[in-house]
Amino acid sequence: MSSGLLARWIKALYVLAVLVALGWYVRGLNVELAVWTEWLATPAPYVFVAAWAAMAGILGFAWVRVVRAHLGLHLPAKDWLPLQAMAWLGRYLPGKVGLLAGKLGLVSRHGITVRALGFTVVYEQLAFVMAGLALAMCVSPAALGLEGTIARAWDDAAFWRLLAAFILGVMIVPAMQALRPIAGLQRASPTRHEWTVPLLYLLAHTCAGVGLFVCLRAMPGMEASGPSMIHVVGLLAAANVAGILALFAPAGLGVRELVLVAGLAPWVPAPDAIVLAALLRVLSVVADLGFSALAWSVAQLLARARS
Repeated sequence: MSSGLLARWIKALYVLAVLVALGWYVRGLNVELAVWTEWLATPAPYVFVAAWAAMAGILGFAWVRVVRAHLGLHLPAKDWLPLQAMAWLGRYLPGKVGLLAGKLGLVSRHGITVRALGFTVVYEQLAFVMAGLALAMCVSPAALGLEGTIARAWDDAAFWRLLAAFILGVMIVPAMQALRPIAGLQRASPTRHEWTVPLLYLLAHTCAGVGLFVCLRAMPGMEASGPSMIHVVGLLAAANVAGILALFAPAGLGVRELVLVAGLAPWVPAPDAIVLAALLRVLSVVADLGFSALAWSVAQLLARARS
């Protein structure tokens, strides 16, 4: 058996193990299903679905800005929406290869080299991670119930945390400019299109985090005593970053849920947090499918309008 095939089998077994373990654990939890049924009947879960789908669209638009800034190629919506849809669904393939494979249409249609395309995909992944870390740095350890000298020092250094978050958010631009020669691109000064990219990635993380905040506020007993919006946005950003860095986990399966459960521990009992994390995974899959279907439909309508 080749090493590549072995790796795929290991990742497939990992996904199966996570699903079986999660299902077995939820099955044994002492949770009131009626409460969760009522929660699903509220608008909150569908606000999360819309916010998650919006995040996918914002990330696609940010990638278009990267392509324009570094490759000089302007992609209309009818071209980039299907590419983003395929790449977004490609996250579920092992090893994150689907992110690149979904956008290979850019190579055949516009004559872009695979190396140059890979540069833009690496750019978007690093920007997503750095923007997520920037938002995660805004979370206070006290909000997580952490104590001790390090936690107090972190809380007291609010200004420096915000400054470090800002630096993390924008340093992706000069960092990737320095890496242009690796992709066979000449050095160039950042354009106005590129300086908006960090803001778009921050907006994408924030959008999904606000959707989660709405979900939490709709839970019984959380209307006024739950975590702040800043904490929830930073927590989901940290969970998404952990998921994307876990190369063994397709779409961050299991890793994202673990971070969410740990981050919500001060407010949500573990059984409820696990059920919530599992439901959010299902809702995010629904959002992914919905975004992809909408993206392809809109692209086709735009293409027909221009023909």
